[in-house]
Amino acid sequence: MTILSIYRKITFHPLFYLVTLLCVLMGLFKEFIIFSLVIFIHEWGHLMAALYFNWRVDKVLILPFGGLTIFKENINKPIYQELIIALSGPLMQIIFYFMCCKLGINTIFLTKIHYSLLLFNLLPIHPLDGSKIMVLLFNYVLPFKLSHYLLIYISFFSIILLMIMSFYLHISLIVTIIISFILYQVYKELKKHPFYFNKFLFERYLYSFSFKKKRLIRNKSVDNMYRDYEHLFLINKNYYTEKQLLRKRFDFKDKV
Repeated sequence: MTILSIYRKITFHPLFYLVTLLCVLMGLFKEFIIFSLVIFIHEWGHLMAALYFNWRVDKVLILPFGGLTIFKENINKPIYQELIIALSGPLMQIIFYFMCCKLGINTIFLTKIHYSLLLFNLLPIHPLDGSKIMVLLFNYVLPFKLSHYLLIYISFFSIILLMIMSFYLHISLIVTIIISFILYQVYKELKKHPFYFNKFLFERYLYSFSFKKKRLIRNKSVDNMYRDYEHLFLINKNYYTEKQLLRKRFDFKDKV
């Protein structure tokens, strides 16, 4: 995938236009331009890492508080690749900020924007980078299904804390819109959980992945399956591969 083809996939969320209008009416258009530039630099970091690993980009959605790069890839891609892609956005933003400082074009507003966007984006709230990094670290030590549930519940809890802080600090209308948007995104992720988990399992049934690590599961619960592991199930003193067990779930003609 070329840089030009990725450029054509960039789209703007309707909220981006709404916040742009509000900034113009409030006399903050110049600040909004700087803010948007930092967002583009941030997303560029994600895209460069994705291109390095040959990940297919579906679209890049620009939001009023950041960007969201959506990939057309299997869930069962190596965790380390997805983790590097998730970290590359904040890293690119940090590099850009220090380059501005070295060139002497830094301003108080740029510093404020840089740290505000960086810290906000690292919050453990879906779909922010902080939540992606968190759930990927969970995937190293916890089953996939449990990791995804923890992502959702930690996101809800973090939003509640953010709403309480916003109430006491009298946060602006723009921030209220952003909080409402991410709350809706977390709710959508909760509704999507069964589909997301079944996609994870169906990929394991449909394709052959070469995992170096193996794990024994002493029951027939696929809820205990991990990313980056090949599983062997011990059921009634008999051993079954994960494909044999998943065949029972996805192919009714064959039974374990």
